[in-house]
Amino acid sequence: MDPLGGGAEDAVTPSRRARLAALAVLLAALAFAAFLRFDGLGQPSYWLDEILGADLTTKALAQPWWHWITGLEREHGPLYYATQAVARVAGGGEAAGRFPAALFGLLTIPLVWLAARRAAGPVAAAVCAVLLAVSPLHVYYSREARPYALLMLLTAAALVLLLRPSRIAAVAVTLVAMLYTSAVAAPVVAAVAVAAFAAGWFGERRRWWTIAAMAGVTLVLFGALYRGAPASSAIAAFPRLDAAFFEGLARAFSVSALGAEGRTRTVVAMLVFAAIGVVVLARRDRHAATMVVVMTVLPLALPLVSLRFFGHWFAIRYVAAALPGFLILVAAGMAAITARVPFAPALALLIAIATATETWPVARREAFQKLDWRAIAATLRQHVRTGDIILTAEPWSDVSLRYYLRDLPAGIRVGQPSEAVAAEVAVMRAKAAWLVSAGYAADPAVRAWMCRYPLVLASPLEEFRLHYAPSVAHFLAQRSGPAELRAASAALGTTGFTVEMRAEDAVLLGDGWADAEGSGRDAFRWAIAKEASVNIPRGTPRDRVIRLRLLPVPRQTVGVSLNGHPLAQLTLVPGWGEYSVNAPAALWREGMNTLTFSFAHATPVASDPRPLAASFDWISIADAGTSPPQSPDRTPIPTIRLGAERFLDANTLWRDRETPIRFPASQLRRDAVEPLLGRLGYDPAAGTVRLDDAIETIAYGSDCEDPGTFLHRAFAVLLERPPSAFEEQDLLTAMRDGWSRPRIAVRIARSEEFRKRTLSR
Repeated sequence: MDPLGGGAEDAVTPSRRARLAALAVLLAALAFAAFLRFDGLGQPSYWLDEILGADLTTKALAQPWWHWITGLEREHGPLYYATQAVARVAGGGEAAGRFPAALFGLLTIPLVWLAARRAAGPVAAAVCAVLLAVSPLHVYYSREARPYALLMLLTAAALVLLLRPSRIAAVAVTLVAMLYTSAVAAPVVAAVAVAAFAAGWFGERRRWWTIAAMAGVTLVLFGALYRGAPASSAIAAFPRLDAAFFEGLARAFSVSALGAEGRTRTVVAMLVFAAIGVVVLARRDRHAATMVVVMTVLPLALPLVSLRFFGHWFAIRYVAAALPGFLILVAAGMAAITARVPFAPALALLIAIATATETWPVARREAFQKLDWRAIAATLRQHVRTGDIILTAEPWSDVSLRYYLRDLPAGIRVGQPSEAVAAEVAVMRAKAAWLVSAGYAADPAVRAWMCRYPLVLASPLEEFRLHYAPSVAHFLAQRSGPAELRAASAALGTTGFTVEMRAEDAVLLGDGWADAEGSGRDAFRWAIAKEASVNIPRGTPRDRVIRLRLLPVPRQTVGVSLNGHPLAQLTLVPGWGEYSVNAPAALWREGMNTLTFSFAHATPVASDPRPLAASFDWISIADAGTSPPQSPDRTPIPTIRLGAERFLDANTLWRDRETPIRFPASQLRRDAVEPLLGRLGYDPAAGTVRLDDAIETIAYGSDCEDPGTFLHRAFAVLLERPPSAFEEQDLLTAMRDGWSRPRIAVRIARSEEFRKRTLSR
């Protein structure tokens, strides 16, 4: 027996089934969209614009109440700052600051669904909901504490009202909300005015021209609300409007918020579907076609024209409001192209889902690709000491770093020198200096000056570099922690190493040494005080043997001690001689150890006025029963990187990305990979990292090096040898032809020689 009855069953028409199916798809799309927008919302640190927004919100809360009506500043409006202020009820962290944008992004989906349904029907509505839910551009700005998600929400609301304007009051509220959101909303308001005027030309003139007039008045008010000096356009010139520019624009609206390469077929397909959507809507409903096309084209074209006219730099966020209209056109095209085939709604939805599978990984990854200023500040906080100074090269890095160093202990200064001379003076007066550079700099002179000091942390994101002054040797002896010392120990070798006394070996030498003389195996170095020391990073304490070859001044004796404990008292014979001293495990400590030579006297000899004690050819430290290799062609510790709980780029640049080279973890040789990570400057015990990712870090921050220097360092780190003449010529030619330095590092790592070193057979 049928409980509904025949009549009731017949009432469920195919059209109603389609509407119910579209609603079900909307709900599913909202579920996926919520995951993309809210999951890990607070994980990435704020970047510069978000930090400025947070600071301006604090300042806005201190302003008189009427400023919230007459305007707070020249770029964004009181409504944006009000949403940020309300979000602080939930706390002052990144997740709370981004929550309004994520919520606005989620609410945009049902509005665009409704607009697509009014313009092109329920199938297009379902398709559009899926496309917007996983749109990388929409997800990106729905996870940023900026006003662009709110602007896209208001654009979608305007589209709904323009497609079927039932109440002029609702349009007025939407226009006022746009006015109070951001100056970037002006092109959208202009688009509303043009769309309403066009609709009035062909339809109910009084209603539409009233809307057009309201939009026109609102547009005039932008000049009053966002008054003040124009923003500086010195960051970059407006780009050339060439094929590459428009290709990047197309990618941003379809497959990548950051305009990343790849997925070209998907980009082309979406553009084709959008073109089909224009034709279909024009044939089906001229009013709907006019509204959607105008609200797509003008929010895109007007910012480009104005930015080009004023020579201002360009960012995709300035045109992001065109996204809802663009995706409605794409959805209309997908629905139309499948309309005459069996199971048309299901097929259109499958095409949308296939597109979503292309954009999902990008949407999941790109919003996390922000430089981790929070981790940088935390790492600095662990290493700085009273009397240190932190210098920034540009306002970008200064603002970002100060935001996360608000609780820095007393006695540590943060400053931004205006020129390199002032920076050098500040470094000379401080016990140690941490030199930070990232983002855009109007004058790159200070950033270039920082290159004279060793690099201790870097990322390609925002071209971040952190240098340390005065030297690597000082860093290891005075500021390094367990992580850096484990890395240095691994880089030196698990069983032992030799200090060859070359210039580059100075990273291990303490006080009491002259500069290196000679080179390679012929290098030597004088001890020029009655006491000279060597800094020895080592891991697990073991019985070790200390060997040395030296030439003493006449009638010389030397006491050898380790970490203040005497090991031996040697009477040195005339001429070059080799000596050996046992160092039991009980005297070693995990981390930094100090080997000290105490001489009986240090006096000038012949024509040398220096106080000379002995000339050292080499010093070796090896586990008992082993012989450390001598390797004069590579630096003992080629790279130093500040240790942290995780790699700086692990949750940002490297998150879920596809690497150009893969090394199966199960095939990696531990005895080869740990020293390699040490040579890369990383603690082998610091969590997990894919070797594929770590290899590229050789190139991070390498803009301080010329191509040849970079190439020799890359070979020293990866293969522990210099490049051959052929390899050097070949790779230098590749770099001149446009190969990036990370690509060069990957090419070296793809060699059979590297694989044999790191992979088990």
